[in-house]
Amino acid sequence: MKKLFLRAICCLFAVVFVHTSVAARLVQGIVFRDANGNGVFDAGEVGLPDVVVSDSRTLVKTGPDGRYSLECKDDKPIVWVCRPSRMRPSKSFWTLVEADGSVDFGLVPMEQGSDFTFVQITDTHISRADTASWVVDRLNSLPFPVDFVINTGDLVSGSDGQTIEGAQNQYDVFEKGFSHLKLPLFYVCGNHEHANSRHANLQLDHELYGKGMYKQRFGPTVYSFDWGDIHCIVLDCTILLPKGGYREGIDAEQTEWLKGDLAMVPKGKSIIAFSHQVLPRPTASLLEGKGVLAVYCGHLHRTYVRKQADYDIIATPATSGAWWSGPGRSNPNSCGNPQGFRIINVSGGKIASQAYVSRHGDTPVSLASPLKRTHLKGKQDFSVVVMDFGKKVSVTATLGDKPVELKQTERHPQWSVWSGSFDTGSLVDSAHDFVAVAQMEDGTKSTMNVPYSIQNGVIDTAFKTDRDAKLEFMLTSTSIKLEVVANDQVVGTLEADALKDVKSNKGKKITFVIPAANLKRVNSIVLRAAPEQKGKAGFTQVRMTYPEPETGKVRVLRDVRQFSNAKYAVDTGKSGKSSVISIALPD
Repeated sequence: MKKLFLRAICCLFAVVFVHTSVAARLVQGIVFRDANGNGVFDAGEVGLPDVVVSDSRTLVKTGPDGRYSLECKDDKPIVWVCRPSRMRPSKSFWTLVEADGSVDFGLVPMEQGSDFTFVQITDTHISRADTASWVVDRLNSLPFPVDFVINTGDLVSGSDGQTIEGAQNQYDVFEKGFSHLKLPLFYVCGNHEHANSRHANLQLDHELYGKGMYKQRFGPTVYSFDWGDIHCIVLDCTILLPKGGYREGIDAEQTEWLKGDLAMVPKGKSIIAFSHQVLPRPTASLLEGKGVLAVYCGHLHRTYVRKQADYDIIATPATSGAWWSGPGRSNPNSCGNPQGFRIINVSGGKIASQAYVSRHGDTPVSLASPLKRTHLKGKQDFSVVVMDFGKKVSVTATLGDKPVELKQTERHPQWSVWSGSFDTGSLVDSAHDFVAVAQMEDGTKSTMNVPYSIQNGVIDTAFKTDRDAKLEFMLTSTSIKLEVVANDQVVGTLEADALKDVKSNKGKKITFVIPAANLKRVNSIVLRAAPEQKGKAGFTQVRMTYPEPETGKVRVLRDVRQFSNAKYAVDTGKSGKSSVISIALPD
């Protein structure tokens, strides 16, 4: 009795409460050194003190004997252990608690250095076995040590738009494919993991609806773990809505948990955080001054960096690119970066180096700068990353068939950076391909091709055509009459009730002909409110179809700065300006 009383006192003093709600379940157990690795607390095994246990609402530390007592708000909480540095769970690090009883966590020693390398993949969008294999095989074959992989959300293709059964199929394909990964894998929940939440027939009462399926398979959406000398925090930036869908944000309850987790991090220990969406600004501000090295996320399918006071939030391009396609094809991210992943080297409690690299080729080449989301003009600095694994490599590049001299400017253990300048004013305004080729000493080549929109006011006066083009787009919403403008000429109008008979939530396909006399090498397309109109409209999938003069073959052309499903808006209540879409025609 005396021992039980002392255990209760130890656990009581170890508790850090981050909410005051009445508990629905009391969970107790022990965190122990699992000498035989069987996941069971056997005779002779000892408890581990000062290990954090949580249900993503409340955090406690184990007492001197390794025991804990956790008051949980949920009736079926997910209880997890924050794995300490240089240890790993002998079984799972989390348990879905559905009945009373002890929940114990066994830990075993694991070799971890202060210097380590991890890989971030993101937006894998898996629904097919072949795409899972492409990713897993590439990660397994990396010729340098990788300590762990973290997938920062949108693991599956789109379980949110599926029935529960359809969502389960996508999860099954993902789990089967990634079961062959030979590296430790951590997960972040993305919006496409919200099973059935955007389907026409919501199954709101199903236990697997929304985040239920993710939690059943992968555990908590909010958790933390230690690796080497770094504390890692995983956050969930989505809030489910009562009638389907979600909004981006971190609620007050998760914020309080985060404050509690940060309070338990030893002073001077560095932190790396992960999320799917870019962190909301209040949460990002909360992390300032806490020793955060970086926050890595995805979601945008492009490169994006937001600088905070003392760290960066870095959105990594999608492993799936703009979207997966069949074998032999690769849809790059909207920023120009290919399908790939980010490699991060940590040394001495700091991020020593990092680079986004392509998954393609034996010596993959990836774009570092400039991003292709803006028009290029004047003198531009170009940089590419070559994953050469420390071997000798040569790099050549061209822009619009003109040579761009690149020289090695950085040398890292796994990759090199090559940079050079080029005056884009020597090219006529149009879409021009930047092509970089990396060649190893044995002749092995890898090629990267990124189209850029060059606009310096150098008009192609020789351009002529006698063929009309078609402008096509999906109108997704409108409350106003719209004008469609091509090269400053109105080519058509849409009434405010243009979608009145449309039942599909994808919108309505709209087509207008642009006469040959109105076409230019570079065509400016604008969808704007008609005069005296006030309101909003939305459209997407903008493209032009154009028959080539010599062959008559119909080409599908888009603004090279954007990906095919880029969304655009007309809103007279804001700036009143509309997006200008630039589409270049071929020779």
